[in-house]
Amino acid sequence: MSYRTNRKQKVEIKSPNSTHNLVSEWGILKHRVPQGSTLGPLLVLVHINDLPMQINSLAEPILYADDTSVIISN
Repeated sequence: MSYRTNRKQKVEIKSPNSTHNLVSEWGILKHRVPQGSTLGPLLVLVHINDLPMQINSLAEPILYADDTSVIISN
């Protein structure tokens, strides 16, 4: 299995209630985890483990397996 180096990636955030979307600049992806490895789910859990405690005063996070939703009300 070979991985290409210098792979570029960007992030797009779409708002369902607005036509205004946010798009990041293209950036080089320096580190990645092979798809299907057992390391991937472990790193996701470690990364989002304290997310609810960090944003609890600003929003309501809903975590289920590797899917995360954030509810923000005004």
